Amino acid sequence: YRGKVKKLLTGLVIGCVMASFPVFAQQDTVNHWETVVFASDTFRYFPGTSQPPADWMQPAFDDTFWQEGPGGFGYGDGDDATVLDGILSVFLRKSFTITDTSIIPWGVLHMDYDDGFVAYLNGHEIARGNLGQPGTAVPYNQSADTWHEAVMYQGGYPETFVVPAEIIKQYMMEGENVLAIQVNNYGTTSSDFSAIPFFSIALTDSGLHYRQPPAWFIPPSTEFSSSLPIILINTFGQTIPDEPRIIARMEVIDNRGNVNKLTDSLYAYNGRISIELRGSSTQMFPKKAYSLETQDSLGENNNVSLLGLPGENDWVLYAPYSDKSMMRNVVAYKMWRDMGHWGPRTRYCELFLNGDYKGVYVFMEKIKRDKNRVHIARLDSADISGDAVTGGYILKIDKTDEAGIEGWTSEPSPQYPGAMLNFIQYVYPKYENLMPEQIVYIQYFMQQMESTLASQGFADPDNGYAKFIDPASFADFLLINELGKNVDGYRFSTYMYKDRDSNGGKLMAGPVWDFNLCFGNVDYGVQQCWDPNSGWVYQGDRIFWWKRLMQDPAFENLVKTRWSNMRIGLLSNTRIRQDIDSLRILLSGPQIRNYQRWPILGTYVWPNKVVYPTWEQEVDALAGWIQNRLDWMDSRLGTTGVNSPAVFTDILIYPNPFTDRIGFYVHLQRQSDLQIDIYSLNGRKAWSVLQNNLPAGETVITWDGTDSRGAPVAGGVYIFTISRNGEVIRRGKIIRQ
Repeated sequence: YRGKVKKLLTGLVIGCVMASFPVFAQQDTVNHWETVVFASDTFRYFPGTSQPPADWMQPAFDDTFWQEGPGGFGYGDGDDATVLDGILSVFLRKSFTITDTSIIPWGVLHMDYDDGFVAYLNGHEIARGNLGQPGTAVPYNQSADTWHEAVMYQGGYPETFVVPAEIIKQYMMEGENVLAIQVNNYGTTSSDFSAIPFFSIALTDSGLHYRQPPAWFIPPSTEFSSSLPIILINTFGQTIPDEPRIIARMEVIDNRGNVNKLTDSLYAYNGRISIELRGSSTQMFPKKAYSLETQDSLGENNNVSLLGLPGENDWVLYAPYSDKSMMRNVVAYKMWRDMGHWGPRTRYCELFLNGDYKGVYVFMEKIKRDKNRVHIARLDSADISGDAVTGGYILKIDKTDEAGIEGWTSEPSPQYPGAMLNFIQYVYPKYENLMPEQIVYIQYFMQQMESTLASQGFADPDNGYAKFIDPASFADFLLINELGKNVDGYRFSTYMYKDRDSNGGKLMAGPVWDFNLCFGNVDYGVQQCWDPNSGWVYQGDRIFWWKRLMQDPAFENLVKTRWSNMRIGLLSNTRIRQDIDSLRILLSGPQIRNYQRWPILGTYVWPNKVVYPTWEQEVDALAGWIQNRLDWMDSRLGTTGVNSPAVFTDILIYPNPFTDRIGFYVHLQRQSDLQIDIYSLNGRKAWSVLQNNLPAGETVITWDGTDSRGAPVAGGVYIFTISRNGEVIRRGKIIRQ
């Protein structure tokens, strides 16, 4: 039972304006939209106390013996004109007349429902929500898949289901047509049940043939396709603020490697979100970034897997703008993950907000405690002593100009000469969820760590900084920030986390965050961060930790060793070029639309150091800058020449992060035969390839997720083996989404 008080939606009028799409000439074919079925119309209906005839949704079906009543239909709880008592389902039919199908290119069904439905146009399924599998009939007594709350009584708007041109052309008829809808509840003990449909059509001429759409109607964009996933967000007339979050609806079209179209009616996600603006200085740009949370119909967290990323509810829609390559964050996070750390996983997409095309975005994970993100112990209110109080915590040092920031100023004793005091902010748990004992513990731990670093005995292997921090993570954090020559690297967006003592308990540097002003995309900073051939950024004085660590020969040697090892494979010239070239291919089409929407190529956008007239030149400049920086760091860290084939390790495998293909990037010291076999967990071979006489050096072998016959394999866990000249030299696991 879900008890609630429903309110009748009255007097809500929001003006909606069709967005202009100069990029897509096809939009000119639609002159305006009109509505042929309103929820308040009179319907024929059959209460689901038994199964109706199988042809109940067909135009020729005789429904004269069915009852009549106005919509909506439900249990009489505030939004229902026709009351249905205690039934699990209802079957609706509404006839409407079309005079000329030649001027109707599209249709759209808007449906507010509780809990699931299937809709048919002249007997052909056109939309379905939360009820069974597409193309299958649903019995009258089958429960909806899950709870699904209607929203119009709360001031919301119904869900949108576009009916594409091919369906309209084939199934809509001149003369009488029938919209038929089956709505099923989740259970007869539920307190609510709703069926509120609207059916509208696009028209290519300027005449008024039917009825004006409802005041909340936003015309759907129809003629658009992309190799990237498409995300549609509808705020129902609300402006997205910096805070607090507002409730909106998000639809995700992701055909996993196939072309995505706005007219696709099967969504990877179609549900409620809360959303707000994100970012600090970037909020001045017209292309906005957003933080969002996926929610169920009752407003609770809804952990879902989106675009192949592990299930969660907190996400970021990052808006590349001043970074005209649109790659810097994606490349940096990928490097950090390659180093062996969790970093935000990313997927490119194209965004429509209230029908307005907003360009190419990066959908990515937000930094938070989770088994699939920062995997540390959960800290609850009872964890106030012993091992339990020691973790886990996520902290950061960042800008302090936002309202509601909670943290403390750390005052080490002694203080490091010339260093600023750090204001350390709580990330997890949130300040309001922390117990006094937990606050005392983490502040004292950080004060001890900083005091030890500033002390004369900071490098002591037993009682120095290694007692508090994980040196390898701090070395990697330094290397990636220096590779990007990150102007904010040791002063803003600096995250750290600590697990319980029983799980290691050391302070870990990272995850990395916010690299859009890196790799030469900045025209300020005392370290001349636009120049790849000079200077170390860590020598600044905002956060003294890395400057102090590099005064320890053991830590400096660790940095050099980590750099040398990663330059052999993880950060090799070839591998970085492959990543950038993969992104170049992925974005080659979408970037054209993005820069038609935002014509900023060849113009200065803060804080560009250099501007280029084309996107291709922006990408070339990024790749060239990184190569120059790699060379400079090689010369300073004593690793010149590490990319010589003579010192390649035997083999290295990693998934291609930007496509559905799995890439085996192989580094061979000498000529060799190589065979790769992929098996399911039950031992059945899914795929195999043998390549003879591979030359010394680097090569790439990819698996596209199909079996030997070319048929796609199911998602799940697979085991691969790599054999060299008949001898198995590597085994591993692949998780295929």
